[in-house]
Amino acid sequence: MATRKKSESSRAPFPILKVHSHRTLADAQQEIARRLEATPEIAQLLLINPVCAFQDVGVEVSSEIATHILHTMQSSADATTRRNALIAKLQGDKVAKPRPLDPDWVAKFLFHELHLRPLDTRGATPVYKPTIDPAKNAKFLASLPQLNPSPPLQHPDHGTGFDFGTIAAGVRHLDLEKPAPALPEAREAPEDVDLAMLYFYKDLDPRAHDLLELGILETQTFQIGSADSYRKVKSGEIPNPWGDWITNIKFTPVSR
Repeated sequence: MATRKKSESSRAPFPILKVHSHRTLADAQQEIARRLEATPEIAQLLLINPVCAFQDVGVEVSSEIATHILHTMQSSADATTRRNALIAKLQGDKVAKPRPLDPDWVAKFLFHELHLRPLDTRGATPVYKPTIDPAKNAKFLASLPQLNPSPPLQHPDHGTGFDFGTIAAGVRHLDLEKPAPALPEAREAPEDVDLAMLYFYKDLDPRAHDLLELGILETQTFQIGSADSYRKVKSGEIPNPWGDWITNIKFTPVSR
């Protein structure tokens, strides 16, 4: 640890490089790559938050370029366009920005905003798109958790929204085109509704369908860490989930 601190403190800081347009970002690629290659401990943090990593190597980007960098990493242009269209449809004049990955918000949206009747989803299984290999498809379906909202499902990520550790992989395979199974009405509405449970409401109201599609898109979006998360990973307070993988990536500038 002492050796690392010495090497970091002895390294001369980079001069400030201001990037305020797409043109200057393109022109700065060589220099940015050179700086990241010279600071592998910062390069390992790129996937946590690239804008924060750029700042640590003296690259200051405007808010417009920061937004461009983050959105480019998070999803494709087509996915971003569709996501924005769904948000606009759901938001309208009354509804706050939709939060499909927040089970508590989804429950309130279904039962208080849309006034849908609660369904008894215990033991029910959504319809998933089949995989290419039938044997793998059977194994995939067997691995998915069954729903039992009595008592309501609890999520480790409750509040930020979604239990990526148990259901997210399956959510990406939900078949939006196939009709959801018909289910009997439940005695009372659940307090939490995750995306797998939301599937059974998708045919009851177009807005429930749109919310599910938005949720699926958001599970496919690359998650960028906040500035605080970046700081904690950098200090070693929390581990870097990408550390081992990104150490094999080289940022050597390409000569022109």
